[in-house]
Amino acid sequence: MSGLAAGLAALAVCSAAQAQVQKPKQSMGGPLTLQDHGTFYVNGKKVKTSFNGAVTPGAALPAETTIMIEQAYVQYRIPAKVKHYPIVFVHGGGLTGQSYETTPDGREGWSTYFARKGFPTYVMDFPTRGRAAFNPIPIHQARYEQNWSKLPTFSRSGAERLWTSFRFGPEDGVKHPRMAFPVEAIDGLLAQGFNSTDGTITDRNSFVFGAEAVINLLDQIGPAVLVVHSQSGPFPDKVVEARPDLVKGVINIEGFEGLPPTPAQIQAYKKVPYIDIFGDNLDGPGIGIGRYNGRKVTIDAMNAAGGKAEIVALPEVGLYGNTHMVMQDKNSLKVADYLIRWVDKKVGEPKGKGKGKDKGKGHHHHDKGKGHGKKK
Repeated sequence: MSGLAAGLAALAVCSAAQAQVQKPKQSMGGPLTLQDHGTFYVNGKKVKTSFNGAVTPGAALPAETTIMIEQAYVQYRIPAKVKHYPIVFVHGGGLTGQSYETTPDGREGWSTYFARKGFPTYVMDFPTRGRAAFNPIPIHQARYEQNWSKLPTFSRSGAERLWTSFRFGPEDGVKHPRMAFPVEAIDGLLAQGFNSTDGTITDRNSFVFGAEAVINLLDQIGPAVLVVHSQSGPFPDKVVEARPDLVKGVINIEGFEGLPPTPAQIQAYKKVPYIDIFGDNLDGPGIGIGRYNGRKVTIDAMNAAGGKAEIVALPEVGLYGNTHMVMQDKNSLKVADYLIRWVDKKVGEPKGKGKGKDKGKGHHHHDKGKGHGKKK
C-alpha cells in the first residue's frame, strides 16, 4: 500500500471520491440573489487550418477550415446589490477556474462567497485550459509531418506529488500537524486536475497569452481587482503595465516567483494596492519558503519604487494550516473575509455602489434593469 493510500486509510476514507465526484449535499451558504449569471469567451482568434483534425501522413491536406483558438472562458455572477469593484479569479498550473468553485469536500467556494459579499465575480479558465479548450493545430501538424519535436507535451500532477508540493504534509500520506486542506476529499482535487496544455500555443508562453486574456476581459468589464494563483501570479504584471487604470488591486496567492516584473511594470504598480499571501508550513518540502523569499524581493522592489505592496504569511494574521490551495482549505472563507477586509481598506468602494449598472463597460450583462434578481 502506498504512503498516500495508507494515509487516507488512516483517515477512514473510502475509495469513492467526494464533492465533485459525488454531489455535494449543500454547498451554498444560503440563498444567493443575483441580477445576472452566465458565461462568455474573451480574446479568441479565428484562424484557417487544415489541421483541425487528424490527417494521414503523406495524404493530401483537406481544405482549410476556420476555427477559434486562444480564447479564455469566463463565468460571471453579478449580485443583486453590488458593493465592490468586480473581482477576477484566475487559476494556477494544472488547474482551471474550478479552483474557486465548490471545494473538493462540498463547501461554498470563493466565486459565490465573494458574490454574496457584493462583488461581481468573474472566474476564468485561461487559454488552453478547461472550457477554454486547447489549440489542436500543432498536434495534428506534427503527426502529419512525422516531426515529433513539434509535438506539444502535456503533463498532469499525480496525488503523490501534490501531497508534498501543495504542503499537505512532509511526505506522501503524512499530514502536517497543522494542515487545513480536506485530504479526506482528495479525490475531488484529483478530479479537478487538468493537463498543462499551454504548449499548444507555440509562439508565446502562458505568462503572455494569459495576461492578454485578462486585459481583454478588463477592456469589457472595466476596473476590477485581480486574484491570481501560482502559475498565474505574474499575469497582473503585464496587465497593470497595459491597463493601469483598470487594475484596482491585486491579490496574489502563492504566485510563481521565477518571472519578476520589469522596471517599467514596477513603476506601473505605484498606485495599485498589492498583496501576496502565503499559507502555513512554508519551511518544509514543496511550494514554500523559496517562493516566499522570491516574492519578498519583488515586494521590496515595488515599495522602493513608491508602491503599496505587502506580503503576508497567513499565520501572522491568525489563520493557520493553509496549503497551496488556500481557496479550498477548510478555513477558506475566513481567508476570504480577511481579503475582503483588505479590499475594503486598500481599494475602497466604486462610485455608485449598489446600483448594479455601472460595474463594467461594454458587456451586456451589466445593463440589467432593476427587479431582475434571480436566486441561485
